[in-house]
Amino acid sequence: MEKLQNLSKPVLDRQRKQKIVKTNMKMEAKTIKECIEICNKEFGVEFEKATVEQDCTEVTDIIAPSAPEVGRVSLRARHYTYLKQFAHDFTLREYEIPKILDGYGMFILYGWINDYDHSLYRWFMGNLEVFRQKYPTLRRRKWIQSPTDRFKAYTYDIELGPEFVVTRGGNWPTQNYMLDDYKEKTASAFAKKLIKERK
Repeated sequence: MEKLQNLSKPVLDRQRKQKIVKTNMKMEAKTIKECIEICNKEFGVEFEKATVEQDCTEVTDIIAPSAPEVGRVSLRARHYTYLKQFAHDFTLREYEIPKILDGYGMFILYGWINDYDHSLYRWFMGNLEVFRQKYPTLRRRKWIQSPTDRFKAYTYDIELGPEFVVTRGGNWPTQNYMLDDYKEKTASAFAKKLIKERK
């Protein structure tokens, strides 16, 4: 305790930030394999981890080299506790939004992870092209500050509509909020359509 008291607030803040970043990296390392397996199944093509450059400059975490126009997927995993308050929301970081609006990224695999094993408890695949098209009509938002990032939250099922969520998995309630009446479609069918158009 005395050691902590001797540390300045900036030092403590920096240590907390480093701890959070380390925890987030550990969570992502444990879930990225599961995300690749989901995308392999849903798209019907083989995915692999993107390069650091692609991650930093193109908001792309995993790619499908055989289908580059559909196989550029951003990943975002949040803790399960966020479902209690923010079940309708998905968040984008400050540096991600301009890149997405510039055309980078085709899909976002967004999920909430279990506390005990860091597997995905619930997830959905969002079509970022729909986000780009609807972005000018979305209500303005204030930035939300976390210890490590600034981000904005968007309502995927209400504002962006059924065409944004192309598939979902994990534990969804039977009475599923605003999603009950949306027409279910799979990302694999969507991807095959895009691949067919390319040929």
